[in-house]
Amino acid sequence: MRVWRRFPLLLSLLIVVAVCVAGIVALDLPIAQWMKAHAGATTLAVFVGVSKIGEAQYYLVPSGLLALWCLWRIRRSVAAERAVWQRRLVAPAYLFVTIAASGIFSNLLKVMIGRLRPRHFFADGLYGFEPFNTVWSMNSFPSGHSQAAFAAFTALAFIFPRWAVLWLSVAVLVAFSRIVITVHYFSDTVAGAWIGVAAAVLLARYCDSCGWSLRGMGAWRRSS
Repeated sequence: MRVWRRFPLLLSLLIVVAVCVAGIVALDLPIAQWMKAHAGATTLAVFVGVSKIGEAQYYLVPSGLLALWCLWRIRRSVAAERAVWQRRLVAPAYLFVTIAASGIFSNLLKVMIGRLRPRHFFADGLYGFEPFNTVWSMNSFPSGHSQAAFAAFTALAFIFPRWAVLWLSVAVLVAFSRIVITVHYFSDTVAGAWIGVAAAVLLARYCDSCGWSLRGMGAWRRSS
């Protein structure tokens, strides 16, 4: 049985909701205050760099261009080659759609929930929510970098399962970096991470139900 079939989406959602509620009520502020007090200049500089790994364009652009190239080759190929390019299209299209779809959902939640970022607490002592707000500093929940990182690296874990531990370790590091540099609260990153993972799992299940293989670079190897 494939791992995405075993992933308990509903149970994990309930756990994430409970963790986020606990974070908002009791954990987020102490963690943010501890990070603010103990993260030195060098640590902050390192984790600002790590945080950039979670920027969605680094994965959307190459996967989107590769998917478009595969589509172009499908249109230009003869029937015998078309099936090969259709198989090659699956992985980049899956990666692109996973990041894009989870990103759209995450951004909608950001606007609807309108959570103030930690900067408001440290500057003005403000902690709370301003729903239906498009101001960046009031769009903390969920973390977009965490969502993009977990969407991208969970998708890559399905495409290249041999490196799954590495991919997911990088995603965790990106989410952690957002807490260290106090751009997000702990619960923001938990929610963002779940959205990214859930999108990757749901789309992997869809691809599997359609008989589309995500695994590795096999589709790119020439037949002997």
